[in-house]
Amino acid sequence: MPRFDTALREYVLQKIGELGQADIVIGVPTYNAEETIVGVLTNIYRGLEKYYPDRRAVVYVSDGGSLDYTRELAQKTKSPTVSKIVAIYRGLGGKGTSLRAVFQAAERLGAQAAAVDDAYENLAELHGGLEFDLHQELTTVEQFAAGIGTALDDFLSHPFGSPLIPNRRRVEVAMEGITLELCNSFESAM
Repeated sequence: MPRFDTALREYVLQKIGELGQADIVIGVPTYNAEETIVGVLTNIYRGLEKYYPDRRAVVYVSDGGSLDYTRELAQKTKSPTVSKIVAIYRGLGGKGTSLRAVFQAAERLGAQAAAVDDAYENLAELHGGLEFDLHQELTTVEQFAAGIGTALDDFLSHPFGSPLIPNRRRVEVAMEGITLELCNSFESAM
């Protein structure tokens, strides 16, 4: 059971009261993300300004008590049309509580839509620097799906598979010479 009935601190509740209402809330859970937070927020602002210029949008940076300058840098970012809340959430540390704060803020703002974006500029940072090509990943998924389709078609046309191989033959292939040994042991028993 949570110790607090809300992950939102009092000053966040006051800010929500000042804002009144929002159509869209974008949450950004952070912890020690000073190297990426400015770029992430800038991209979010650009996207909201470009695709939702007629919507009231709020970006909520839900921080886990960063020991670097994440919150300070986030606070300095600006958008002419997008409002921003930067706060340390209240409760147990971790992404779960961070997300709880984001969605509680969205609910209190009466948002029609809420989304979450990590404080990473690219997915390679999430995976220890591994890089991948999104096009190549999509191609792989398409090929996998095509393979599943082919397998399904094959199964539907031959539900019992290729011509059945007798169990005796399977054993012979797996254990070379077993047929001869069985015949010899049968003959010696007679």
